[in-house]
Amino acid sequence: MRRHLYGVLDRLTADGLIVLDREEVQSGRPRRYYRLTDGGTAALAAEAERPAAGASAAKKRIAEGRRTSEGGPGTTDVPAAGPGLAGGLA
Repeated sequence: MRRHLYGVLDRLTADGLIVLDREEVQSGRPRRYYRLTDGGTAALAAEAERPAAGASAAKKRIAEGRRTSEGGPGTTDVPAAGPGLAGGLA
C-alpha cells in the first residue's frame, strides 16, 4: 500500500495538483506534507461536484416518479414501488 500511496502522490505532483509544502523528521522518520495547488483545488471541486450532480438527478427522478404515481401528468398503470430501493421491505 505504501508504494501505491507514493505513486499517487508522485502523479498528483507531476500533474501540478499538489506541491510539497515541507519536510520534517519525526521520531527518526522523514515526513512530507503536501498542499493543494490552485489547479488541485479546482480539480477537487469538480470531483466533488460529480456525486452531488448524480444525487441531484436521482432526487429529481424520485420526485418525478412520485408525481406520476399520484395521478399527475404522465401517470402510468405501473404501481408505485413500496419501501426500499428495490421496492421491497426495508
